[in-house]
Amino acid sequence: FFFQAEDGIRDAQESRGLGDVYKRQIRELPYSEFFELHVATRTHWGKKIPVEKIMTYSKTLNEPITNVPSNIESLATQTFKNILSYCEERKSSKPGYQHAMKLMKIAIEASTELRDEIYMQLVKQVRENPSKDNAIKVWKLFSLYSSCIPPSETLRDPLLNFLMLSLIHI
Repeated sequence: FFFQAEDGIRDAQESRGLGDVYKRQIRELPYSEFFELHVATRTHWGKKIPVEKIMTYSKTLNEPITNVPSNIESLATQTFKNILSYCEERKSSKPGYQHAMKLMKIAIEASTELRDEIYMQLVKQVRENPSKDNAIKVWKLFSLYSSCIPPSETLRDPLLNFLMLSLIHI
């Protein structure tokens, strides 16, 4: 048994895993505000596309999610294709693991902006993903990626916020 104590000694009670301390921290680190500040503004036929729509699962990405330098924009859209191919949502003659390896190789050599762009692409693909099997593949890739590539200081807290909220809603 694990016991929960957030501000002193408490009566013994089994912990639910994420205690009130974590729930309070989640409210202090809103990832939605991060999205509003860092997701590039997009328009379609002159109308602004809401950030929530940009940051929701899709099978296409024509331009980077964030404002990456212009010299890495094509690489940023390539990483999204690697994510789709790993998840078998894009036709490829290569097995999925090779796309994961390519994504990791790109990230290891990448700038902080591109590394964070990949995190945002992974977040996009798990949010409202209509396929449970696909979502699991994205979470596996997310796990692999985050075990090797740290987010920037700017993205770290909003990313933790997103992960904590995702765990609560599972």
